[in-house]
Amino acid sequence: MHTVFKDTGGAAGEHVRLRNPHPLDIALGARIRRRRNEIGYSQEQLARRIGVSFQQVQKYELGTNRVSFSRLVEIAKALNCTVMYIVGDLDKSNDVRHPQE
Repeated sequence: MHTVFKDTGGAAGEHVRLRNPHPLDIALGARIRRRRNEIGYSQEQLARRIGVSFQQVQKYELGTNRVSFSRLVEIAKALNCTVMYIVGDLDKSNDVRHPQE
C-alpha cells in the first residue's frame, strides 16, 4: 500500500495521511458505474438524483470516497434497482484483490 502525505498548511511537518482506496470500495464503485451505464445515466444525472456533485459520484465510482449505507440506498433507488443488485456477492467476488498482510 502506498502512503501519500498532503501538506495541510499548518505547522511545519504537519501532514494528513492519505491511503489508497480499499479494494472493496473500488469494486463497489465499479458496480455503481456499471449499473449507471446499463440504464444510460451520466454521472451528472445520477448526481442530481441523489443530491451531490458529479465529482462526488466520480469519487464514489473510483472508490476514492466511501459510500455510506444510506447513500448506497439512495443510489440504488436512483438507479432503479435494489442495494442487493449493486452489492450482490461483492465480498466473494474475484474482482476484489485483498491486500497482502
